[in-house]
Amino acid sequence: MTDSQRTEGPLQGTLLIAISCLSVLGAVLLSPAQPQILDEFSHQSSATWLVPLVITTPALMVGLLAFGARRIVDAVGRIRLMKISLLMYALFGTAPLYLDSLVSIVASRVGVGIAEAAIMTCATTLIADYFEGRTRARYLGLQVVFSSLSAVVFIGLGGALAQSSWRTPFWLYASGIVFAGSVAVLLWQPSAPTEDQTHPTLQPVQWRPLLAPLTVTLFGGIVFYIPIVEIPYALSNVGVSGSGAIGAVSALAALGTALGAISFGKLGTFGPKRLRRAHSLPQAQASSRSGSHRTPRWWS
Repeated sequence: MTDSQRTEGPLQGTLLIAISCLSVLGAVLLSPAQPQILDEFSHQSSATWLVPLVITTPALMVGLLAFGARRIVDAVGRIRLMKISLLMYALFGTAPLYLDSLVSIVASRVGVGIAEAAIMTCATTLIADYFEGRTRARYLGLQVVFSSLSAVVFIGLGGALAQSSWRTPFWLYASGIVFAGSVAVLLWQPSAPTEDQTHPTLQPVQWRPLLAPLTVTLFGGIVFYIPIVEIPYALSNVGVSGSGAIGAVSALAALGTALGAISFGKLGTFGPKRLRRAHSLPQAQASSRSGSHRTPRWWS
């Protein structure tokens, strides 16, 4: 059967949703292991600010590359770039298993972030290519829901695996190899549009109206990472040293994020202004109280 004769279905949609969760794994998996990593490299003065970068660097690279990722996807091809990126994800993701320098570990996380940017763009684009109308909207909605729920699973799993060693969770990045094989078998490059198909000319992006939403999104991203980075240190300072316990508590915070994402369909009826006011003060109070247990390590 040729690619043009294949029919997309639940198998393809489920695979693309599962692949989308890999970026969440890169963002939260190592959070419970931060105190252990800091202890491992405590002899390095730069460890106090390099260890948080191990967690946040992949997301930073995704943000920086997001605007240009689409052009690369169109130039290289969705499936080809997806397979290359998944292999890169496995290669750079497992690199800390044998790296002994904290700087080199952070550098490997840059590679993970580059791979994640391509993976997320390809996965979302393929959902839009394969499906239409309500089916497309349903899969895009499921992509958000399962990405949020996967954070709970990955944080708890990362804490459980880190009990033996802080390096153990890095083995999960090898899943990129399995996904690359699945993409080669189950997915295909969408057919290029024919000459007689007409497409509307896209208008230039008007950046001024987007400034406010982008600013709010930036603030939301910072708020999202505060618990991920800070909770393990706060728990460690009050005597909770086991990565399993740290992972369990951090997973509860992630569960709140997931429930908020799932319930947004109903909460969104209150309007963005009310929602911003409703969540900003409680979040600020919670973050300041958790931070009051210690002086931030990169400020001390």
